[in-house]
Amino acid sequence: MANDLKDNITKIDPDFAFRMFGLTEAAKAIAAIEDVERLFSVREKVSDSAERRENGSIFEKLRLVLTYTASTSRIFWPPRNKAKARGERLRKLVGIPKDHALSDRSLRDHIEHFDERLDDWLGQAPRPFSGFECAVHQDLHEITVEAMQISVPVLFFEHNLEISLFGRTYKLADLKRSLEDVRDKISESISAHMESLQSAAAPE
Repeated sequence: MANDLKDNITKIDPDFAFRMFGLTEAAKAIAAIEDVERLFSVREKVSDSAERRENGSIFEKLRLVLTYTASTSRIFWPPRNKAKARGERLRKLVGIPKDHALSDRSLRDHIEHFDERLDDWLGQAPRPFSGFECAVHQDLHEITVEAMQISVPVLFFEHNLEISLFGRTYKLADLKRSLEDVRDKISESISAHMESLQSAAAPE
């Protein structure tokens, strides 16, 4: 049984494996974005004057969005010199331009170096502090929103689906378009690769 399993394990080259990994990470990020869009519309009435909203779940999904987006970016734009050749090779195989929107390092740097960003933000001490993250709904009073913008490092705005990380904003719609573009290009590249393998294996 063990030998049968070993013989049946699929063998793939590293570039194909990385393309499959990129496809998976991009798809997970897109699915998480769609979950965020859905969760913002959830309203559960708990009394005549109050309702429950999915703020906690929204940020759980947003963390997945940011993590998977950063992971997808690293595959094609790796930070280390020894991996740059791999990134360039993969971009060429998939047909992704070097200056693609997902190449922007600022978003993934916020995620990968969150503690350092928090160091800088908290370094302006003593400073107003209301929490680490908050969902800003459309019906909040303008004064409340202004107070949150200076006292919370990570905000998500319902009215335009923007996330603010330490003062820099990113539109969820832009992230989704970039991820969908990369996902589609990877998928086309994988399909072409599989077709070439089938053609090579077909009897003459």
